[in-house]
Amino acid sequence: MNNIISAYLRVEKHPPDRLRDHDHLPDAERKNNNLILICSSKSNRVTKEAIDILRAKNRRLADLVPYFEDVPGKPGQIQIKWNKGVFPSESYDQSGPRLNDMAVIVKVRNPWAEQHTLLIVAGIRGVGTWGAAEMLKKWWKELYDSKDSSRNRRTRKQGDFAAIVSIHYEDHDIKGASLCQLVDLDNAYSD
Repeated sequence: MNNIISAYLRVEKHPPDRLRDHDHLPDAERKNNNLILICSSKSNRVTKEAIDILRAKNRRLADLVPYFEDVPGKPGQIQIKWNKGVFPSESYDQSGPRLNDMAVIVKVRNPWAEQHTLLIVAGIRGVGTWGAAEMLKKWWKELYDSKDSSRNRRTRKQGDFAAIVSIHYEDHDIKGASLCQLVDLDNAYSD
């Protein structure tokens, strides 16, 4: 959460002023606020609900919004599925001190109230979530530069997107985050 707050302050925006546990997020708050969801659907049921609602809206969002699923034959492990691709975490097979994880950063219309925004920052494991937040704080320019802006395609730099990022952890710190893929979601809300 500190990385998210720092990212807001860096761009001279007021950071979120209220935090809620996902088990105590009333429907009224989902519908009346911009939301930042931290952690994957394995750890945060509101993340799961949001992703499920978004993917059910239409075929384009179903293809373009990443989601988490169990790894077949590996109990307790999850992976990211997105746009017909699979993004597993190497960290399950690594004992440290170096770990590599995968994460998603998704900025979309709030599925409970489209006049508001939803930001999902979620790794497969904790290191991935931490790294995705660090990317927003320290390496945001790579995301921004990859985001399209075209009047013809109806996309904006500040618009909606889904990104897969690779996280590199070593010596008790996030050492890097690199963008694997980014897709614009500005015009994905209708088929």
